[in-house]
Amino acid sequence: MSSIISNSLRILNSETFAKRISEQPTYLFIGKETAWADEELPDVPTESAKDLTQLYKNMLAVKRITTDTLTSVIQRINWASNSVFDAFDDKLNMIDDRKVNGTRYRYYALTDEFNVYKCLSNNNGAPSINKPTSQQITEFKTPDGYIWKYMYTIRSTDVFSFLTQDWMPVYTIVANDGSSQWQVQENAVDGGIHDIVVKTGGASYNPAIPPTVVITGDGTGATAQADVHPISGAITRILITNPGLNYTTATVTLTNVGSGNGCTSVAIIAPVGGHGKDAKLELGGVNKMIKMTLNGSEGGEFPTTTFRQAGLLYKPMSTDLGSKITVASTNGFKAGTVVTGGTTGATGVIRLVDDNDRTLWIDTVVGAFIQSETVASVDVSASIERVENNTNLILVSTVVSATDIVTRTGEFMYISNREAITRNETQSEEIRFIIGF
Repeated sequence: MSSIISNSLRILNSETFAKRISEQPTYLFIGKETAWADEELPDVPTESAKDLTQLYKNMLAVKRITTDTLTSVIQRINWASNSVFDAFDDKLNMIDDRKVNGTRYRYYALTDEFNVYKCLSNNNGAPSINKPTSQQITEFKTPDGYIWKYMYTIRSTDVFSFLTQDWMPVYTIVANDGSSQWQVQENAVDGGIHDIVVKTGGASYNPAIPPTVVITGDGTGATAQADVHPISGAITRILITNPGLNYTTATVTLTNVGSGNGCTSVAIIAPVGGHGKDAKLELGGVNKMIKMTLNGSEGGEFPTTTFRQAGLLYKPMSTDLGSKITVASTNGFKAGTVVTGGTTGATGVIRLVDDNDRTLWIDTVVGAFIQSETVASVDVSASIERVENNTNLILVSTVVSATDIVTRTGEFMYISNREAITRNETQSEEIRFIIGF
């Protein structure tokens, strides 16, 4: 038996991860003032019990991650004149497969206008000379014979935050924002044939009366025409005149061939949903980039010192005390609202709602909540199943020193050992992590 984890699942996992860490307190941490044995070759991080314990001891301060600090990214591939780009091939996993020489497939390109295009045909492997610029809904052909599909434009704010030398943001839009990308998504053609690859050109076809291209399969409407070399009579290219739709299989044959023979060709069928329907899936947006900026001392919470470790810490505990209440349902409860115990009259303010654990974390508590009473806010109530009064609360502050965190609490989700970075009051550091799924 053999199996794979699909890119759809990997993207789902990445989105679940992003949702979880933006809704539940997750932090960038920095730590380790002491030097590595070899400062130019930091130790490889491990998850041994000893190293995890040391991470807590090394930690200096944390800053909370927010939704605007992370996005999906793909490998950056720049369009450049005289470069050969790979045409989309439905028989390959162009995201994960590698060429014979071990390199990645270059089947999409980023232009200097920050537009991203997918290569549907590369004119039989010729170099790309003319930069794609159109944002039209359908695919288009440039004078160099390439056929491109506009996918999306990188948002101006993301150019500065998430576009790096090696990575670039990727999006699939879920609601009409008036963009060209939305129109592309809405008008994508499922099962269209946008390219036919000529494997062998054959010979002796009549250039004055080219053969008729016949496309047969389980879809409808696809048509094409053949170009014939004026001297050899070989078929040099088969051009799509209508991509049709709903094909999952297709065979290309030539009729009215005269004395011509020997041409073989393969139809390339669009992915499920069509080209441009889901840029994140089509281009392999299985990675998340987290970009955090540290400004000076961050209000006095971050020390101006040297650090050598950074990473992600999930749901550490604060030294603040309050109540942890497990309820029958958290639906309707909101952070920042006052709740009252129906029997005891105890009150407090919700610091955090954790839907997964059906938990309300309550601070500024007056009195003591008890099991089985009802806890209520203005417009919602639920019965209490379990209570822990006078307990440490989940940390929710934006920026705190490690001294405000209960030792050995929280889960390390990402660990990066690096060369020394020295901080001072007047500088800022941009720290980026690539999380792969």
